[in-house]
Amino acid sequence: MALPISYNVRNLTVRWQVTLLSIAGIGLVVAVFVVLLAMVSGFRLALRATGIPGNAMVVQRGSADELTSWVLLNQRQLIVVDSRVARDKDGQPLASPEMVVVTNLPRRVDGMSTNVTLRGVSPKAFEVRGGIEIVKGRSFTPGLYEVIVGERIASG
Repeated sequence: MALPISYNVRNLTVRWQVTLLSIAGIGLVVAVFVVLLAMVSGFRLALRATGIPGNAMVVQRGSADELTSWVLLNQRQLIVVDSRVARDKDGQPLASPEMVVVTNLPRRVDGMSTNVTLRGVSPKAFEVRGGIEIVKGRSFTPGLYEVIVGERIASG
């Protein structure tokens, strides 16, 4: 036996608190879902906008990213000479063995500590990564204790 529509409408006015709570709950669930979808879309857009599609990153088995990975020197050399690695116009492998560490340094402005990512690269890194341009100063000299910093770090 079906309930009349007037019963449902009357129920909304009699139990208005429960109705309002249900509407608010459903609205919150929808809002959280929309925020999560926006984050996913933003991450996809950011990942699509960075990097070069033909590049690959080799990390240690079991590592989720380059910060927790360590590849031994002899293994790095095997990867660089692999036939699947692209070559430049001179036939040299387009590979850049790199080391990434995060260190804690004081800011010049207020002395508060902040995390700074340091990346040890070879001169080939500029060619492999693409889009890196030194606008002031010069590139590093391999074998010396030199760094290249971004404009924001250099300014302050």
